[in-house]
Amino acid sequence: MNHRQIQSLRPKGNLPVHPWRLLLPLLLFIICPLAAQAQSGQALLDSLRRQVEQVEGIDKLKAHHRLCYMLSNSEAKLEEQIEALESYQKEADRQQVVSHQASARTFILTVYKNAYAYDAFFARLPEVQGFLYAHGHGQDNFQMTSYYNTVRMANELYLEQGQSETAIRRAQELYLQASADNDRIGMSTLTFCLAQSYELSRQFEKAEEYFRQSLDLAQKVEKEERRIAQLQNIYVLYGRSMMDREKYTETLALCDEWLHAIAEQEDFERRVVGELKNTLYSRLDRSLLLIRAYAGLQQFAQADSCRLLVEEMQQQQDFGPWELYIDEALFELAYHRKDYAAAQPLLTTLLEAFRQYDSPANVAALLEKQAVIQEQTNQYALAAAGYREAIQLRDSIQNAQFTAQLNDLHTIYEVDKITAQKERNRIYFLMALLACTLLVIALAVWIVYSQRLRRKNRALYQQIEKQRRLEKETTTTTVEAAPEKLSKEMQLFVAFKNLLLTGDLYLSAELDRHRLIEQLGTNERYLIEAVHAGSGMTISGYIAQLRLRYALELLHDHPELTLEAVALDSGHASYSTFFRAFTKAYGMSPTEYRKINTHFAR
Repeated sequence: MNHRQIQSLRPKGNLPVHPWRLLLPLLLFIICPLAAQAQSGQALLDSLRRQVEQVEGIDKLKAHHRLCYMLSNSEAKLEEQIEALESYQKEADRQQVVSHQASARTFILTVYKNAYAYDAFFARLPEVQGFLYAHGHGQDNFQMTSYYNTVRMANELYLEQGQSETAIRRAQELYLQASADNDRIGMSTLTFCLAQSYELSRQFEKAEEYFRQSLDLAQKVEKEERRIAQLQNIYVLYGRSMMDREKYTETLALCDEWLHAIAEQEDFERRVVGELKNTLYSRLDRSLLLIRAYAGLQQFAQADSCRLLVEEMQQQQDFGPWELYIDEALFELAYHRKDYAAAQPLLTTLLEAFRQYDSPANVAALLEKQAVIQEQTNQYALAAAGYREAIQLRDSIQNAQFTAQLNDLHTIYEVDKITAQKERNRIYFLMALLACTLLVIALAVWIVYSQRLRRKNRALYQQIEKQRRLEKETTTTTVEAAPEKLSKEMQLFVAFKNLLLTGDLYLSAELDRHRLIEQLGTNERYLIEAVHAGSGMTISGYIAQLRLRYALELLHDHPELTLEAVALDSGHASYSTFFRAFTKAYGMSPTEYRKINTHFAR
């Protein structure tokens, strides 16, 4: 029994001398059915609890679900509902039934949202969404539908806390994800979330664009059941959004469009479900919007026709929480009609409900309308007090929104700062990893190069040693040959060589070519030809070769000498000159030769 039925039972005129005689039957008439209903509800809950304990398997999970549903529609405390849901989730996890695991987790978030338990909701949100996405990604199933329902709920809570920037940012991120997955339900849900966020930010043109885009995306969903459910959700919330902005004509046009979706829903439920389960709620939502829109346009005859349809539907089904929306539509009708006697009790009910639900914006709007009613009924003091309360409430809302936006921006800044720091750390790590990789590669190249160079130097050393021994043998043979058997050029070459070797003349840094020619009694041209015929080299080249041979002997036989001493003792003007000549002649530096020679000497 609602408050209108209670009002109709009040006696007319003044009360008799003994009022309790009339009030007692009335109280019994009211209390007894309520007590019986409460007792019946409690008996059903107890029966479901016993069933949960007695049955096993999938029947146990179904009993859990029914119990949680009954508790959510009762006056059970939040703790009692959560305890039942935790038990439901634990059993679903034990049996590994994914649909019930998803249902229990989504149910928990729904209960927290309806109780305005923001901290608890957002604490559970990541785990729930992670589970739903992991078990529904890439599929058109219950898990993904539940996933986007949690996204929608989170968006609404962000907006209720004034965190519109966070809501927009989060919806945009998830939209990109849904778009990459080509998930029409997800894209439709997230564009709708963006529409709500932009509306709260008073960016109405953007909001309108996203509302319409959300409807267009929902129309393209292939699975009939998902498409119908998505369209109904969008139409009802889109319509309420229009009514909040008093766009009455646009609301009527949307309701005409909505009628086609309701017809599709009715056809589906007749064919598949067998009963009009959700269609009645869709018709009710549409009729309530029509009442409010017609009332705002002062078209009271059409509004009354819709009111009669609502009353007929109320006789067919108990709409439970929807009674508040019914009262809201009937209040709008009475208010615009200026039937303040009918509007006042409805207004009182709505104020109590919105205060209980902590909805300050709705309370402020109702207080302003209450002040109008009081002003029209000559209750000026009450009207002034109502206006003051409404103004204070709106100021507190603006301050709260401003504070929430600052906190939201601060949170976004902190998140961006952390993200940037993580990105910098990632870049530093990659740079360090790249540097380490390059060092490892350089080390590997150096090791390979060193090994190859070592093998090459060993081969060169062996060739040098072989050449050194052959040159010793060749020198001995040439020196010991009879002069009369040699040609004049060879005789001159042998004389030239013997002169150089006598007293180690070739080792002198002051060796003069012209003095050699005078001592040999020849001219420069004959000597050049003789040296070339005997060695195939120039005079300077031959002297340099003798010096290098001697230096090679010093390196081989005298490891105690420094390289500089070897260079000077072998007739070279400096170590650098000796280094260049030795490296060019033998393919390795004097240091490398000595190192290899020492190794072989061991």
